[in-house]
Amino acid sequence: MYRGLAWTLILVCGGVLLGISRVAAQSCGSTDTTIVNPNNQLVRTLSITDYVNDDLADAQQGLCAVELSFVHQFVENLEVTLTSPSGQMVQLIGPNSNDQFDFTLFTQWRISFVPCSETAEPDDLFSPRWDNEQAQNWLSGGLYTGSYYPYQGCLEDFNFGAVNGTWTLTVNNNPSNNPGAITAFRLVFCDSRGVDCCFAEGGRLPNADLQACLGADTLNISTSSRFPAGPPDTMEYAYTYLLAQNDRITEYDSTGHFDLRSAPAGIYDICGLSYHRSQRDSLPATTSAASLQDLRANLASVSPRFCGDLSDNCQRIIIVAPPDTTFLDRQICAGDSVQLGAISYRESGRYWMTFPTLAGCDSVVQLDLAVLPSPQTLLTDTICAGDSLFFANQYQRSSGTYRDTLPTVDLGCDSIVTLELEVLEPILTSISPVICAGTDLVVGDSLLREPGDYVVPLRSRAGCDSLVRVNLRVLDPEVSISGQDTLDCVRTQSTLRRVSQQSGLGGSLRWTDANGSLLGTEEEIVVSRGGWYFLELSRSLDGTECRAVDSFFVLDLRRGVVADAGPPQTIDCRNRELVLGGDSSTGSDLVYTWSAQTPVQLDGPTDRPQLTVDEAGLYQLIVSDTLSRCAD
Repeated sequence: MYRGLAWTLILVCGGVLLGISRVAAQSCGSTDTTIVNPNNQLVRTLSITDYVNDDLADAQQGLCAVELSFVHQFVENLEVTLTSPSGQMVQLIGPNSNDQFDFTLFTQWRISFVPCSETAEPDDLFSPRWDNEQAQNWLSGGLYTGSYYPYQGCLEDFNFGAVNGTWTLTVNNNPSNNPGAITAFRLVFCDSRGVDCCFAEGGRLPNADLQACLGADTLNISTSSRFPAGPPDTMEYAYTYLLAQNDRITEYDSTGHFDLRSAPAGIYDICGLSYHRSQRDSLPATTSAASLQDLRANLASVSPRFCGDLSDNCQRIIIVAPPDTTFLDRQICAGDSVQLGAISYRESGRYWMTFPTLAGCDSVVQLDLAVLPSPQTLLTDTICAGDSLFFANQYQRSSGTYRDTLPTVDLGCDSIVTLELEVLEPILTSISPVICAGTDLVVGDSLLREPGDYVVPLRSRAGCDSLVRVNLRVLDPEVSISGQDTLDCVRTQSTLRRVSQQSGLGGSLRWTDANGSLLGTEEEIVVSRGGWYFLELSRSLDGTECRAVDSFFVLDLRRGVVADAGPPQTIDCRNRELVLGGDSSTGSDLVYTWSAQTPVQLDGPTDRPQLTVDEAGLYQLIVSDTLSRCAD
C-alpha cells in the first residue's frame, strides 16, 4: 500500500487530460504530474542522493517498494520500466495489448510494487503479478490501490551498483491513441538512513472567511479539510487543526471544532496541519506564544523543524465588538421628515433604529424628534401628455412632485402646498417585433406567440386612450440530416446532407464535429471518420437570430485484417504433408478461403486458418471480415 504520497487528480475531458497537482519532488519520490501523450514515450528521472548505505548489493539495502500513481484512458496500452543508476531494468507494467475495447476512462491507480519475496495484495479478482493481458479487465471510473509484483522481473533484480544517482522511469505509450499521466511515484529503499522523506499534505479548508459580532452563534465553528488529490497515509501522518489569535497559536484540536462565542474581539485563524506521527512533540507549544507566520515560513524552509504541511488556506475569523449607541436630536416643521435608515419619521417622539454592520453587530441609533406645527396642503392631479397645469407661478407639463412655499411668520413654519402631478404619456402606436418560435411577447396584458397582426388596447386613465398595433413575426428554422450512417472497407465515405421543408427561406449553415470543429457551411459534407456530426441552421431578421440544430452519428466498422499463408516449405520423402498458415487475424466475423494457383487437388478443409497439403504448388489464403467487409 502507499506510504505517504500526496495524490493528484486528473480529469479527462474530450481526450485532453487536465491535471490538478501539488508539485513536490524529493530525494525519494515526486508528485509532479506529467502528461503521457498518445503514441509517445515519456522519460522521467529522479535524482537520489544522501543515502548512507549506497550499495544495492548490500544485504541490508535494496528496493523494498515502488509506489506509483497514474491515470490512463486505455491502460492495456501502457508499459512502464524502472532503470537503476547502474543500468539494471525491471518492467513494472506491460505488455502493450492489442485489445480495442477495454477503455479505462476516469480510472485512477494508486498502487505499489513489492519484492517477489513478499506477499502481494492485489485488487480483487486481479493476479498478484501485473499483466495487461490477464483475463480480468480494469473498469472505467475505478480506483485501484493494491500491491503487485512487476510484470517482468522482481525488485530483487536491483542487486548491484549505487543507490545514489539517477533513477529513470520510462513510460511507453506507443502504439496508443489514448493519453495518460504519471501523477506520483516514490522509491522505498530498505535502508533509508540519511534521507527523511516528507509527504505531509495539509489539504484545503472549505469554510469561507467570517466576520461576526462578539458572541454570535456563527462563531461556533466546525471545519473539515478537503484533499482534492487524496489524503496522506494515515499510518504515517496525523492531522490536526490549530487556532491562532492575532497570529499567536493558542489551541490544537483534531476534530476541527472551535467555539469562539466567548472569545474576545480580535483576528483569529483556523488552519489544518498534517504532520509525521513520530514528530508530534515538535509541534509549537500553545504556551510559547508561537507565531503562525513563523510556523508557515519554517515548514517552507530548507530545514523545517518537523515534517509537516499547513493547509493551502486558513479560515480567518474577525470578531468585532458592537459599537456604542448614537444619540440624535432633531426639530422639523410639520410635513417635513427625518430619514433614519429606510424609514421616514414625521411625528414627535423617541425612535430607535438598529443597523446591521458587515460583521453582524447591531449599531443602535436613538432619535429624539420634535415636530413643529406647519400647515400643509396636498394636491394630486392627472393630465394627458401635451396638457399643462399652472402651479407655483408656472405651467407644469411633466410628472413629478412640486412644492409651493407660502411664508407664515406667526406659526414659525412655512405653509407648504404640495402637488403630485402625473402626466400620462402615449404608448407607441405600432411595433413590428421578431421572436423565435417557442418564445412569447408580452404587450400589456396580452401574451403573443403566433405570427400575425394584433391590436392591443391599454388601460386608459384621465381620458388618455392608447392602442398598440403589433405586427408579430416568428422565426421558426427547421433542419435535419440524412446520410449513410455506417462506414466499412467498401463504403469509406458518407455524404451528410441537409434535409429541410423550408427551402428558399435562407439562413447560414455550420457543420461541426463532436469537438466543435467547423467542417463546412454548404448543404452537404463528405466525412470519412466515425463519430457525431452536427448541423446548425441560423436565421436572422431585424437583429433577432434563431437557431435549429440536428445531430447525426456515423459508425465506423473498419479494422485491419491480416492474411498469413506462412513461409515457403518443401515436400520431400520425409515430409510428405505440410501444414500451411501463419499469424493470420482471428475472430468470429472472419472468413478464410484457401486456393491453389497451380493445378493441384485440395483435399482438406479450405475455410480454416490452416491448410494441410501433400502436393507442391503455389497456395493462396484470403481472410475476409464479413462485418467490416475488409479483406487481406
